[in-house]
Amino acid sequence: MVEDKKSIAKVAAKEKRAKARKLKALSRKVDSWRSGADIVLLDWPDTLLRLSSNLETIQTSLGQCVPVGECVAAYDTMRKVLRHVKSSGFSWYYNEAISNPIIIGPFCVKEISEDEVAIGCHVVKWEEIDRCYAEVVAFKPSLIAAPQVAFVGDFQLRPDARLRR
Repeated sequence: MVEDKKSIAKVAAKEKRAKARKLKALSRKVDSWRSGADIVLLDWPDTLLRLSSNLETIQTSLGQCVPVGECVAAYDTMRKVLRHVKSSGFSWYYNEAISNPIIIGPFCVKEISEDEVAIGCHVVKWEEIDRCYAEVVAFKPSLIAAPQVAFVGDFQLRPDARLRR
């Protein structure tokens, strides 16, 4: 019985070290991606965003690109919706029968919660969206000074659960 506990503990420790090595390797890969490397980060648990080197698009770690101007306009709209989400305790979700879409490039924002935004097949945390917006502010302030007009459509709130994936 004691031998079994020791072997289980050894296996658990070995798995923990392997997971730490993998995360460290992935962290280096994320740093490379953030620096402009042309790679896709399918193994990273969260969707990441970056401003492209030509400052014209926002790129996702899953390989998609959308125009930076549309992202800025959508950011303003999503922040307005987020204020309602926080004050009501309900998530916003797109329902074509009763609300208008928030469009970014070819993608539709499906749901906005206090923690995340579902856009197309991506789920992006607000921390990452805000970090990328700050990057745009730093490198392309003219877009922030005069953002494109964003559509603030009707929105429907529902009891906040987790985002459906």
